Amino acid sequence: MVAKSIRALVYGYALSRNPRSAMFDTILSVDDLDFMTEEFRPLAASGTRRSWLSRSSGICEQGVAQLKKLIARSGIATSADLIAYLQESLRIQDDRRSELAAIAPAREDKVAGRTMLARLGRALSLDRVTLGKLDSSLSEQAFKSWLRENARFRFALKADALELGSRPCGRYFDPTTYVS
Repeated sequence: MVAKSIRALVYGYALSRNPRSAMFDTILSVDDLDFMTEEFRPLAASGTRRSWLSRSSGICEQGVAQLKKLIARSGIATSADLIAYLQESLRIQDDRRSELAAIAPAREDKVAGRTMLARLGRALSLDRVTLGKLDSSLSEQAFKSWLRENARFRFALKADALELGSRPCGRYFDPTTYVS
C-alpha cells in the first residue's frame, strides 16, 4: 500500500483497474492482495462442507445466544455467584462441543476440524481445573493468569473456526462477542 502510494505520488504512475496489478486502485490493505492470485473464483464448497458449515453455524449461534442470556441474567456479586456462572457457562460450552464433535467435517477439513475440537477440549479442561481451584483457593494472580490463557485459547479457536469458514463459530469463540 505504501509502495503503491509512493509510485503514484513520486513517480506519477497511474492507478490500474487490473486486479493483478500492484497499482490496482482498490487495494487498501494486505488482505486485498488475495485478489492478485490466479484463481478469482474458488471452487464451490462440497455438499459435505456446506452441510457441516450449516450445522456448525447453527450450533455456534445457539451457543452465543445461550451465553449472552446467561450473562444478562447473572449478577456476579460474590465468589459463589462467579462459581455458579462459570459452572453454567462450562455446561453450555460442553454441550456445544459435544454437538460440534457429532458432526463430521468434510474430508478436506478433517485435520482443521480435529484441531479445533482438540483445542476446545483443552480450553474446557483448563476451565474445569480452574473452577475446581476456585472452590478451594485460587490466588488473584492465578485467576488473572487463567483469564489470559483462556483468552489465548479463545482467539486461537476463533482462528481455527475462520480457517474452516465458519464465521458464526468464530464469533462464538471470540471473547469480545460477550462484552457489552
